[in-house]
Amino acid sequence: MSVFRIIMSRTDSVSITVIGNTALALVIVAGLGGCAHLAPAPQPPVQTATARPAPTLDLLRYARRLSDTTPAGRETAVDDARQQVRKAPGATTYAHLALALAAPHQRLYTPDEAARYARLALNAAPNPWDDNARQYLGDMARWLTLATQHTDADADRIRTLESQLGEARTKLEALSDIEQRIDDNGDSP
Repeated sequence: MSVFRIIMSRTDSVSITVIGNTALALVIVAGLGGCAHLAPAPQPPVQTATARPAPTLDLLRYARRLSDTTPAGRETAVDDARQQVRKAPGATTYAHLALALAAPHQRLYTPDEAARYARLALNAAPNPWDDNARQYLGDMARWLTLATQHTDADADRIRTLESQLGEARTKLEALSDIEQRIDDNGDSP
């Protein structure tokens, strides 16, 4: 077994004593990463900022503005988005209208119409959507569609509630009639 002494330099000298040919080979391979002057790996080109933000960020910022405003502000956003769609129909205006219509806690909340406009935004040509924006709009359309669909159990429950509501109205009308007759007869205290 022979003893080797290797001196590697980068910015300063390092002495490593290695025993055996196999160990020498391992040290050389391990040392190449820090000692050898290899050409740097090619880097992807630096992307410069464009005038328009990424489509996904545009949608998320618009949704955030809707979330941060009042219910009246969201209703105004729906009206403004409808005007924009009439003026310049396209992928972005359809998407903004879909987001505005889907914004909760407002009088104009219509998830079925929001789903329709989200699908229109996805299918409009040309459209600026990247994969994330397509996923966002597709999920939005799917979830809003599911939210508006009723199962048979839901329909049964709705019919039951409507029937109970009708019975309650009938009782209220009967009570109101009785009260009116008492007032008309002068029998009230």
